[in-house]
Amino acid sequence: MFKIDVEKQLGNILIKCSFEIAKPCITAICGCSGAGKTSIINMAAGLITPDKGIISYNGREFYNSEKKINIPANKRFTGCVFQESRLFPNMKVKKNLLYGMMRKSPSSLNCNLDDVCSLLGISHLLERYPQNLSGGEKQRTHQRDPLPASQSGAAFLRRGTANFCHGALSISGRAPDL
Repeated sequence: MFKIDVEKQLGNILIKCSFEIAKPCITAICGCSGAGKTSIINMAAGLITPDKGIISYNGREFYNSEKKINIPANKRFTGCVFQESRLFPNMKVKKNLLYGMMRKSPSSLNCNLDDVCSLLGISHLLERYPQNLSGGEKQRTHQRDPLPASQSGAAFLRRGTANFCHGALSISGRAPDL
């Protein structure tokens, strides 16, 4: 179960977010520009610290302000995909993909290169350099970041939703298609 119940003051904006996800699913956080979507993801991933609250996954507390627990991002074993591409320009796509996998022991990997390429539809891009990829190809390629790295099973993806606004921030989830 993933649980987040946090508050964070950012300038004159107070972000309050509380939800629980009981079983693995794909979850979307939607809202207008400036509503706090990225800040919530960054708090969950450990990239910014909430002012107070709790963040936990499967009973492991990543953050608890009352207990003074704040596990650093690099020890949470979660993955995070940023909105902008973060590929090494001097490496072909295959080497970029393998970079994250090299940091893990083979027994800790929850997928292999063929699985990642098939999932992302990028098998045909393996021998290309980032400067020879389209914007969409770069996005799909850099989505590899959380897949082999997320031993906990939690991966946070920040995707743009330009011109999408229905007022309030909303959170929804559905079971993944496996």
